[in-house]
Amino acid sequence: MTTFQVVLLSFFGFIVIAAVLLFASGGLGTSTVSTPDLTMWGTLPSQQINDLLAAIDNNQRGVIKVTYFQKDPETFHTEFTGAVAEGRGPDIIMLPQNEILLERNKLLPIPLATFTTREMQDTFVEEGEIFYTSRGFLGVPFSIDPLVMYWNRTLFQNAGLSKPPVYWDEFSTVIPILTKKDQASNVTQSTVALGEVTNIAHAKEILSTLIFQAGNPITAISSPTDPRPDKVSAVLDQKFSSAIAPTEAALDFFTQFADPNNPAFSWTRALPYSANAFTNGTLAIYFGFASDYAILREKNPNLNFDVAPVPQPRSSSNKITFGNITALAIAKGTKYSDDAYSAIRVLTSNSSIGLLTVATNLPPVRRDLLATTTPTSAAMVVFNNAALQSKSWFDPDPVKSADIFKRMVDAIQSGSRTTSDAVSSANVELQNLIP
Repeated sequence: MTTFQVVLLSFFGFIVIAAVLLFASGGLGTSTVSTPDLTMWGTLPSQQINDLLAAIDNNQRGVIKVTYFQKDPETFHTEFTGAVAEGRGPDIIMLPQNEILLERNKLLPIPLATFTTREMQDTFVEEGEIFYTSRGFLGVPFSIDPLVMYWNRTLFQNAGLSKPPVYWDEFSTVIPILTKKDQASNVTQSTVALGEVTNIAHAKEILSTLIFQAGNPITAISSPTDPRPDKVSAVLDQKFSSAIAPTEAALDFFTQFADPNNPAFSWTRALPYSANAFTNGTLAIYFGFASDYAILREKNPNLNFDVAPVPQPRSSSNKITFGNITALAIAKGTKYSDDAYSAIRVLTSNSSIGLLTVATNLPPVRRDLLATTTPTSAAMVVFNNAALQSKSWFDPDPVKSADIFKRMVDAIQSGSRTTSDAVSSANVELQNLIP
């Protein structure tokens, strides 16, 4: 063949091969774009999330490609801030409600046209609405861990008591029976760990629950129609039409349990850390999160304990407890915001949250699962109900606000400030933390 014929045949051969490859890939106009590899940062255990991602991949192969990195809760904020500033941040983060104010300027809100308020209210527990802003939701709820009450069945039975308190005023009846003292009036067996902050686990969350129940939200956010929408303000010292400021009433109730001159006296700073006292069998009632159940069981497998709802004021018909809720949020700087949102929808779907619930032994954050899933244990019944009753507030800095709460309680206990003065001072400090 001539040189011209060779070139011509080679050209047509190339065309044929290209056509075959094009047909195999789906043809013109229908070629698929591969799903990008997304990164997700969070503080939940890697094993739980990786198992969830593997199960999702098996059921919906190719829908999402997510690599999870577990981070230290104490350094997450600093690491995330630096990564976003340097353009090497993740695509998705797990956003706890107590870090909304810390991280919100590094997130891409999901537009309300895409994820509506109605969908949030119909799909997830009410506490999930804390992620709302006028520009859209900062995240889609993923997990919830409510505060509950653990009680030592053996101590109650030995005292002739058949059940734990349902209302707060019932503590006046059980404390004289359950609290034991030695000849020097030192507490050797405590009814409940309340009144102090130093040696009480989750003291800020317990006190927050009491303040909520008294009628104060701790912080408030301005409405979308306000000249400054999404502005968060501390309202710890507000009365909200009550004769006594709710926070003051909550603090007076809380601190009486550590006052040796009060009939409710049951706890001192000299006692062991509350979680240890409970597992050692010297504390009758311990307030902890649903996630504490497995920890308590592991520390003392022989401890005869049960779980019940957090007590409520007898005068209130609204049941409230504190809840730690986490959402999945889209990080600023991601090149794949649409794909990140698609992945979040898969991760927060009915089937995915169902898998997460089994893996973590925590209540589901979705209403449909709470309504239709049969609880796997008696404890899960309490956890599920508490998830529906959970509430939280805009915490400007979890570590610094805990210190503010501690100083507020210490000032009242030491007598250096009146309750009113301590609350007013704490409110100013809290407001100064809000960006």
